[in-house]
Amino acid sequence: GILPAAGSTISNILAYDQAKKASKTPEKFGTGCVEGIVAPESANNATAGGTLIVMMALGIPGDIITAVMLGALLIHDVIPSPSFITDEPGSPNP
Repeated sequence: GILPAAGSTISNILAYDQAKKASKTPEKFGTGCVEGIVAPESANNATAGGTLIVMMALGIPGDIITAVMLGALLIHDVIPSPSFITDEPGSPNP
């Protein structure tokens, strides 16, 4: 949420770093402790929605997956932009 279009790699690194700084036992990080696994994995799972929103609103892919999706949309003449919902009124609806 802080960095627009920050993909899962950046969010994993930031989450790991913040969890290590907040931990009472930072020396256990890198040995498979639960804190060091849960923080980056939850950040990884939370990234997907944010990268899709930024891609559809601004046309900026945040990771490889959204870059491929952006390419697929452009092939079908769907151009993600700030005016996407008004330009393509049927696309955002299921």
